[in-house]
Amino acid sequence: MPFLLDVQADLLDRLATRVEVPLALASEMHPDQHPNPAFDVDGKAVVTADVTGVPMSAIGAPVADLGAKRAAILSALDVLFAGV
Repeated sequence: MPFLLDVQADLLDRLATRVEVPLALASEMHPDQHPNPAFDVDGKAVVTADVTGVPMSAIGAPVADLGAKRAAILSALDVLFAGV
């Protein structure tokens, strides 16, 4: 997984871990468009792949801001957690 998408609210910054969505290279997966939205990060096409907790010490510096894709990200999380 080349990148992690941080989806945890900043309100919980004091926790030792963050909730992250690993982003897989789109060329290595064939996702449906709806639960797995595609993004361009650092010139690479990536898709959402999973959800995991990651220790803060393992998270590097941000390389992109996907805030403009918030609706697609939240929609994918809704499918994962609520099936809608």
